[in-house]
Amino acid sequence: MKRRKPENIQVEAQENGLPISWESVKLVDVVRLNPPKKNLSKFTDSTKVTFVPMAAVDGDLGTISRPQERKLGEVKKGYTSFRNSDVLFAKITPCMENGKAAIAHNLKNGLGFGSTEFHVLRPYGDVSSEYLFHFVRQEIFRNEARRSMTGTAGQLRVPQSFMADVSLPLPPLEEQKRIIEKLTQLLERIEKANASIAKVPETLKQFRQAVLAAACSGKLVEQDPNDEPASLLRERIRAERKRKWLGELIAKGKDPKESIYEEPVEPDTSELPELTGGWVWTTMDDACLKIQDGTHFSPKIQYKERGKNRYFYVTSKNIKDNGVDLTDVTYIGAKEHKEIYKRCRPEKGDVLLIKDGAITGRATINNLDEEFSLLSSVALLKTNRELLLAGYLRYYLMSPLGFKSTTGQMTGSAITRIVLHKIKSSPISIPPLAEQFRIVAKIEELFKFAETIEVSVTKAQANAERIKQALLAKAFRGELVEQDPDDEPASVLLRRIKEDRSASVKAKS
Repeated sequence: MKRRKPENIQVEAQENGLPISWESVKLVDVVRLNPPKKNLSKFTDSTKVTFVPMAAVDGDLGTISRPQERKLGEVKKGYTSFRNSDVLFAKITPCMENGKAAIAHNLKNGLGFGSTEFHVLRPYGDVSSEYLFHFVRQEIFRNEARRSMTGTAGQLRVPQSFMADVSLPLPPLEEQKRIIEKLTQLLERIEKANASIAKVPETLKQFRQAVLAAACSGKLVEQDPNDEPASLLRERIRAERKRKWLGELIAKGKDPKESIYEEPVEPDTSELPELTGGWVWTTMDDACLKIQDGTHFSPKIQYKERGKNRYFYVTSKNIKDNGVDLTDVTYIGAKEHKEIYKRCRPEKGDVLLIKDGAITGRATINNLDEEFSLLSSVALLKTNRELLLAGYLRYYLMSPLGFKSTTGQMTGSAITRIVLHKIKSSPISIPPLAEQFRIVAKIEELFKFAETIEVSVTKAQANAERIKQALLAKAFRGELVEQDPDDEPASVLLRRIKEDRSASVKAKS
């Protein structure tokens, strides 16, 4: 008759630190590593099987999240084979470090094939696949595996010899079950928490877009009736432009009556939202002193290092949210720089807009004091600062309306591209200058708040991973669940596995 389990059982530990009922064994003693393909003679080449490329394994969840269905004839040669309950462990960098491991379940016709970059662990006897899976998912195990890798850079792999020689703490069979049950409960809670945390970045993205939408429609800050309306600012600037145009004609000895002054084109506001008092719709071209892109001809010689008479050559890869990033910048000689620079002459405080490529529409403010050359993938927008703040223009370009009005007019198939003259004709909502200052300050305040939340999210995710790894470590030290003296010791399980293996070998001979 089984004895009643006493409360708070304290089990004597062995010299290796494990409970007395556990055994420390080599992985190869309880696992068949990379077993050969099973006899496929009873299957036809058209038999449906499950195929698992490396990309199908979710490293975060430890599951086969995107299995494929293939015909046996397509995969029976040249791929790793496995069956239900086998543990798949990625052996190549960086997949191994990223935790790509999973248990094979629900295989079509019980047959699985996949990447040759998997080690397959098939437990002997009653050893739990789940127990082995959690063992190889430990960060400490992966760190040891990383140190054992062999091969060339980018093609490093965990050798089978390392896997065979790994020491596995083996508990009694019944305790394995209790460990798995407890781990499942606790890890599910962590995953639920992580799932909630993972939604925060998208929520913050929506929050930022809502802030920008409100900012560019007059709903973010209060209006002050004492602010000079943007319409008056615009008309005064337009009048100054015309006076300057006349002065230049007279200075050149030309008769103004024989020349036609091109009045600014008004934007089509029929589909644009109605603006609050003091605001006005105008075009980017009307609000800016210059809109120009960089050179359309790449310099013949570019340098990776700074040197005498070399200048920064800025492309779209250098345009980041917080300014121009020179981490991966190249340099060009003085002669080519002189030709390129005079095209748009970027100055500190100008707005830079990516107009070509995958991140078309990203805008930043130039933070560099020195001269640099631009490639045509970047447009420069030099604002008339009596009418339009660079900070407000940048946030407008990032807003849903501003982003749509510029990128919505993209051309090109393989490469998205904003045509320069379309940028100039794009509409922009202009608030009074004093209100622009308040808007920019409020946006920065709210965005800073969002950044603090993002930092907290990153910390929470790191803490969750630390808790997960701590739980796994406790499990494999025999500290996660209580030991039961009535459990059959792991030594008996191990002896039974050896006997079964010996009998199997004799049967084959």
